[in-house]
Amino acid sequence: MKTIYEHTQSNVLVIPQALFAMKDVAVLCHHRNSAIFYKCLEQDLVNIEFYTNTPCFIYIEYGKEVITNTNNSTVELSAGASVFLPQGLNLQSDFVKETDALRAYLVFFDDDVVNDYLSKAKGPFACDERNETFFIQDGGDEFAAFFASIRADITTPAYLNVKLQELLHLIAWRDKQHIF
Repeated sequence: MKTIYEHTQSNVLVIPQALFAMKDVAVLCHHRNSAIFYKCLEQDLVNIEFYTNTPCFIYIEYGKEVITNTNNSTVELSAGASVFLPQGLNLQSDFVKETDALRAYLVFFDDDVVNDYLSKAKGPFACDERNETFFIQDGGDEFAAFFASIRADITTPAYLNVKLQELLHLIAWRDKQHIF
């Protein structure tokens, strides 16, 4: 089993698929294309190229990570920050250990989960036509509380779906850029 660093020396990291084989990433639960991972990086990782094959929500528990898109726009995520990354993005990630390791949750949403959420949510949805690739969520205790609640084993697909629906509700509630 390779680390993220070892894998990306000769490959683009296609997420979430590549994360299943990384020894510095734990799979907390998954079903089909939905998954929740916990990433703990101890060493510096710079210029790690990755591709989002599924919509992804990242929540930083400890440490700091910088993500850059193809337009060289960057977002710096520190403890308590989160970002939503749509499907189909080529991005670059940098983590330089300053004091603590990087500990982050990565959540991936299957199309069925998103469609189920959208069919039940109260609309209408105002889609922003700007060509942005980062949707940053304001810091709030809601996401910390959510991730604390999933530390228990999620053993069934139905329970995973409920937790992902809950997270989508939190994202939409905190959304200032109208991604949903």
